Parts: sequence; C-alpha cells; structure tokens
Amino acid sequence: LEFKNLCGILRFSLKTTAGNDLSVSSISLSAEQGLSGAFSVGADNAAVVTGTDGVVLRCAEPKNLYSSSAVEFNIVVPQGDYNPLKVKICDAEGNEVNLVSEGTISVKRSQITNVNLTLAKSTFGTSLETIPITSSDVEFSER
Repeated sequence: LEFKNLCGILRFSLKTTAGNDLSVSSISLSAEQGLSGAFSVGADNAAVVTGTDGVVLRCAEPKNLYSSSAVEFNIVVPQGDYNPLKVKICDAEGNEVNLVSEGTISVKRSQITNVNLTLAKSTFGTSLETIPITSSDVEFSER
C-alpha cells in the first residue's frame, strides 16, 4: 500500500537549562490559518483547513525535561507556511510561556520540521524574551 499523507509533523525537541527541574504538561499551537478542523484536499494534495482552530498536545502525565538530552513532542499539522506560529507551553504547575515565531515556519507534507528549544523555569511567566529555534533559524519571542 502506498499512502499519501495530507499533513506534516512539527517536532518540538525541548531541553531545560542545567539545574532546572521542569515538566511539560501541554503544548498549544495556533496560527493565522487553521491547524485542525474541517478540511478539503487542495491541488497540491495537502489539507486545506476551514477556520482558524489551533491544536493542543496534552500529556497524560507531565514529561520531565533534561539538560543533557532533548525530549521530543510530535504534533501533526497541515502543510503550510506559518508566520507567525504561536506556541504556548504549560508546565506541571500550570505556569505557561507564550512564544511567537519571528519568521516563517514551513511544514511540508510527509516531512518533519524540527523545532529545538531550551527552556528555564524562569522563562515561564516572565517579560518578553527571544528564544531561538536552533535547527531552522526561526526565532520565537514571548508574547
């Protein structure tokens, strides 16, 4: 069987800075165009979503982050150029950090787009700070 995927994967590889105990309970994504909901198949065989609904990845149990190795979170989204992509990461205590890309994040059908972030406990609930995504040269700022 040959499958034609309609979507791609945003893979968030999250680490924490040394000496920080941090657990992730959810990651929410939103953009100007829809990431979930009713869709049609476009001329390029990709999903074209109706509406502007986002998507949320909720962990059954909070996932601990480490400074020595990244923990990966995969979120399936339609192909597209997301500018800006808004990301909200919640920790186990309910604190959150809101990030927005400062450039385009491109997701292609049947491919993985890597997003690498290093977070600190102090990142949650603080003033605006730029956080670079190392593998794609796209940056996020807190909002």
